[in-house]
Amino acid sequence: MKRVLFKTLFLLLVVQTETFYEDLNDCVFEQFAAMPCRNQSEGGEYKCTCNTTETPPGTAYSVSVCENCTENYYQKPGTRVCHACPVRSLGPAGSRDPYGCLCAANFTWGNDTHCQPCPSYSSGPVGSLEPRDCACAAGYTWGSDTHCQPCPQHTFKNTSGNQNCTQCPAFAVSPAGARDATDCMCDLGYTGPDGGPCTGCATGKFKNANGSAACTSCPAHAASVANATTISACRCNPGYTGDDGGQCTPCAVGTYKNASGNASCESCGAHTTSPAGATDAANCSCVAGFTPSDEDGLCEACETGKFKNASGNHACRACPANSTSPPGAYLAGNCTCLPGFTRDGDGDCVPCPVGQFKPATGDGSCTRCPTHASSPAGATAATNCTCGLGYFGANGEACTACAVGSYKNTSGADACSACPADASTAHNASTQRTDCRCNPGFSGADGATCSPCAAGTYKNASGSAACTACPDHAQSPAGAVARTNCTCEAGYTGLDGSTCAACDPGTYKHLTGSAACLTCPTDASSPRASTSAANCSCDRGFTGENGHACASCDPGFFKNTSGPANCTACPAHASGPRNATAQTDCVCDPGFTGSDGGPCARCAAGEYKTAAGSHACQQCPANASSPAGATLVINCTCERGFTGADGGACEACPGGTYKNATGSAGCVACPPRTVSDNASTSLEACACDRQFEGPNGGPCTACAAGKFKKEIGTALCSTCPLNSFTSNLSTAENKCACNAGFTGPDGGDNCTACLPGTYKSEMGNATCTECPFHTYNPDSNATSLAACRECMENSETEEIHGHESIDACMCVSGWYHDTRESCAPCEPGEFNAERNQSTCSNCSAGTYSNASNATSNATCLACAPGTYSYEGSRACTPCPLFATSPLGAGHVDLCVCQAGYRDNLGHCEACGVDTFKNFSGDTDCDACPANTSSPAGSVQQTNCSCNAGFEGPDGGLCALCAAATYKNATGRGPCAACPDDANSPPGAVHVTQCRCNAGFTGDDGGACRACAPGTFKPAPGDANCSACPAQASSPDGAVRAGQCACNAGYTGQNGAACAACAAGTDEDAPGNATCAACPANATSRPAAAHVLNCSCIPGHTGADGTA
Repeated sequence: MKRVLFKTLFLLLVVQTETFYEDLNDCVFEQFAAMPCRNQSEGGEYKCTCNTTETPPGTAYSVSVCENCTENYYQKPGTRVCHACPVRSLGPAGSRDPYGCLCAANFTWGNDTHCQPCPSYSSGPVGSLEPRDCACAAGYTWGSDTHCQPCPQHTFKNTSGNQNCTQCPAFAVSPAGARDATDCMCDLGYTGPDGGPCTGCATGKFKNANGSAACTSCPAHAASVANATTISACRCNPGYTGDDGGQCTPCAVGTYKNASGNASCESCGAHTTSPAGATDAANCSCVAGFTPSDEDGLCEACETGKFKNASGNHACRACPANSTSPPGAYLAGNCTCLPGFTRDGDGDCVPCPVGQFKPATGDGSCTRCPTHASSPAGATAATNCTCGLGYFGANGEACTACAVGSYKNTSGADACSACPADASTAHNASTQRTDCRCNPGFSGADGATCSPCAAGTYKNASGSAACTACPDHAQSPAGAVARTNCTCEAGYTGLDGSTCAACDPGTYKHLTGSAACLTCPTDASSPRASTSAANCSCDRGFTGENGHACASCDPGFFKNTSGPANCTACPAHASGPRNATAQTDCVCDPGFTGSDGGPCARCAAGEYKTAAGSHACQQCPANASSPAGATLVINCTCERGFTGADGGACEACPGGTYKNATGSAGCVACPPRTVSDNASTSLEACACDRQFEGPNGGPCTACAAGKFKKEIGTALCSTCPLNSFTSNLSTAENKCACNAGFTGPDGGDNCTACLPGTYKSEMGNATCTECPFHTYNPDSNATSLAACRECMENSETEEIHGHESIDACMCVSGWYHDTRESCAPCEPGEFNAERNQSTCSNCSAGTYSNASNATSNATCLACAPGTYSYEGSRACTPCPLFATSPLGAGHVDLCVCQAGYRDNLGHCEACGVDTFKNFSGDTDCDACPANTSSPAGSVQQTNCSCNAGFEGPDGGLCALCAAATYKNATGRGPCAACPDDANSPPGAVHVTQCRCNAGFTGDDGGACRACAPGTFKPAPGDANCSACPAQASSPDGAVRAGQCACNAGYTGQNGAACAACAAGTDEDAPGNATCAACPANATSRPAAAHVLNCSCIPGHTGADGTA
């Protein structure tokens, strides 16, 4: 693109005027812009200063010189002016079109012939034509959409360019957008310098952060697998226990642990132990006093008599001779002398001497046996001390001499043996059975059985002599000890020990001894030598016990034998004389008849017999009677109903009278209102007449109202049939009508009670009326409506009449029968959809109801989330703090930590910062994605907002803010663009990281202003633009000193000092061109800025700027 600068040589006077136009192209033909147009207002107007050349008539217009457009200008086709290159582009002098202008560094051509910034995070050289000419910055690479995107995680790119990102070394990680190999840091569980290589942490070490830090050794006595990433991978070694990652303590004595981890140490088996830090069950050995069993290897106590004084699995040792130990002995000192043994001076266990004993294990002395007792050597108990011959006592206790009459012929605890019965010893402590000699009155060999002297014998000294016989008819008791023990037998008499004579007949002697014989009682006799009064028996006609006085048989009794028999009574109703000796002495009494000696029969009623004997009884007169056994004719009296003298003729009593007793009394008239038959025998035969009632014999009263009587007799007036009544005297039943409460036809023969549930209030044959609705009557024969009881409150009956029981009263829905007679409301938390229920139904678990007397489960409302209830609840119980539950939770176990909270030992605590939990439950909180953060208690992943310097959706992948953008707060907002003409590093977190680009100046984070013409700024930042050297100028936004070109009239290298054109030269355009000499014979002052400043030297003439 070239800008043509017309240098016009005017032969006429040139007049320059200033005209303003809307657009650069509005400068008309033969006009050109002296300077590029400038934006003058927000409205976009341009102020164009154009040169206007007027050619007077008759003159010619010609162009004498054409110059290239200067740097950063181009000639727009069809125009005669140079146009400034598009914004942010540079062009060489002489550019012919806009495309000769090259986009500035970090800019590229767009589709609208304007330079646009390279894509974010890229830079490009001067002259970049398309976005691909822009090289992605280190840490970025081309994406699929012609934009630079951060290198993915675990890759890096350390140069600008469009090549792919390089994979980090093995086991190294990097954030997205890594710019250098050193951004690849060794991953968790690996160590090495940033950039690698990375080596896995050895076993026993861990590394829980990315970077070059060395692996950390596990706590003492803990180890980890290779490449461990957390301290919790450090697990206590065998023999140690503790939490993973925590302090490991050695297993206590008696425990072991055979694997790594946080398990508790296991106890050794019973009676085993182990050293601290034992690593295997094999380290467990039997404790002292225990040894392994041959059968199962388990530790069992050392058996009695053995000991083991150290832990280990060796055998128990036997105690020394004659000593023992308890089971499980663990010291040699546990071995003590056995019972019966004691320590001697040498320390050996020796037997206790004879006569001594030792009952217990131990090293004590032996104890002497009691007096008269002895024991064998080595006796182990006092009971080994046995009493000697002639002494007795329990083994080990005091010995007592056998008493006289006993002996003991062995040593031991046996009792003394009693001498045989009826034998004795001469002294105590006898030692032989033969020391026992038969006592007087007894006979037998010494030590043998002693038999008592037989009755009738005697023995008067101890020893083995035989017994001596008593004299004849003398007797002695068994075991008699003297002759005087021989006494005369019963029935005999004489002195003791002398001759005995028999008792005479009629006498007796009932005792042994020397007494005389006794005489039998009067009227009794006995045989010779009688031995008892009982041998004296009463004679015939006398009675009495043998040996006692004899009494005469009374009249009416007889006895036909001698002896003790009683006198026999004559047969019934017979009698005889005193001392009768035969039954035929008995004759029948008056009033009785029969043979002598009986039997005698009583004269029948109506008969009589006046004398004793065997003759027959006589008959009484007609209608007279006598008692059985009558003895006189006058015993015959008129029967009841008849009258006459005793013993004479008897006449019947007439009707209306009666005679109720036998005898001669007259007949008695019946009471009023009664009648009787002839020969009536009692007052009761006088019966009440019809319409009267009363007992037979009166009094008789008229039938009362409600009663009737239709026959003569004792019958009462008949009450009207049950439940009926008549108000008039009557002999007819059909006058009775049913009472109130009863119903039936008149006549009352079938009046039935009104049934429960009905009533009848009047007499008559009307039917019973049913009780109305909602009432009941449990009683029969109700007589009024008042008997129909109202049902209890809050109850109802079926819509029928005549309910009989309160059971017909049904509690309405919402109420229940708390008793048979009352209804109670369902409590809150209950309902009753049906009537007549005995209980209310509970609202199901997970629901509640605060309504009383609820009639359906529709009142049971589901517990809101965050609450729960059990069956029958009137309110829901809130879940524990920060816990929630589903709608309708029926148990506290359904309360789980709500979103944003996690379970910690049964309590809900808020998720920590940078974590979240987006659902209810007892699981742990999830970590937010990389480069995000969240407040404590976050409930959604979307609470994880991109950190400052990152952008992306809440909860999503966060990308570094691109270069020239920043984000100063956590959140989902996009990275904000830096102010125009400012740039920032990727991931900028504050607007102050937006620094003005080279060529622009302003405070960090503020608006950037292009460096004014004549200034430049080579680096980004808030530095001021530097002024170009004196007499040099630069375009807007100059980025280097080389853009400072010397003004017209000055010359020098761009960016260097400018020297004024010498006198006689001129330079009419900014730049580094040398000053041109004025036309011949023309000169100029120093710093001439145009050829027209060249004027003819003296002596020459011509237009300025011409030769």
